[in-house]
Amino acid sequence: MREVAAPWKTAISTVAVVCLLVGPGIALAQGEGEPARPVIFAADFDATRPLNPPDEWPKWSYEGGAFVVQYPEGRDAFAYLAFRDDIGRLPARVRIEVSVTLLNGRDDQQFGIEVGHDLVEGSAKGNRGSRHPYQFGLTGNQEFVFYTPLPGRLDRRTDSRIKPAGETNRIAIEVEDTLVRCFVNGTLVAVHVAPDPVTGYLGFYVGAGVVVAFDDLRLEELR
Repeated sequence: MREVAAPWKTAISTVAVVCLLVGPGIALAQGEGEPARPVIFAADFDATRPLNPPDEWPKWSYEGGAFVVQYPEGRDAFAYLAFRDDIGRLPARVRIEVSVTLLNGRDDQQFGIEVGHDLVEGSAKGNRGSRHPYQFGLTGNQEFVFYTPLPGRLDRRTDSRIKPAGETNRIAIEVEDTLVRCFVNGTLVAVHVAPDPVTGYLGFYVGAGVVVAFDDLRLEELR
């Protein structure tokens, strides 16, 4: 286990799935050598918003201009946060980018992005429905992790281009109907063709025993 100095408290609760609301943003993005793409959502997490009740997990806070998620050891394997009400269901062609940093905790646990995340309507806790999401993330051991639910497959391998715990990586996932592409720090690391179009909501996920900072979330429409 590796730790980057930060004070964190622990508590006991049974809640592992929660729903986070963040405000929408509209702009235009211009990649180098690429035409502008509409930004359908952006959040830099600099603003303070109401947090979840103190006895629920995972804990989140806005610290140093980032969205920090803490999920303690001894809980379920993963904690999920679903962006539902303000973002809505993802379009059929979308690129999702976010910066991630493992601040504290286990180097072998995963953290990253979920797509195709379906929720039970009317649930305040954001309980997941029957459709399982695609998960794309990293570990503090410089591992790339990609889970595909249909068919169930886990791709996990070390890549020297991934920065270790305590350093920031920029991860991105592009969805074009059934085609899914994953990027780390601008490098394509995985391509997957799903049996059906990948639909649903966007989410973050973190493994037990880690504290992770997410920053500069950006959703762009692919053309």
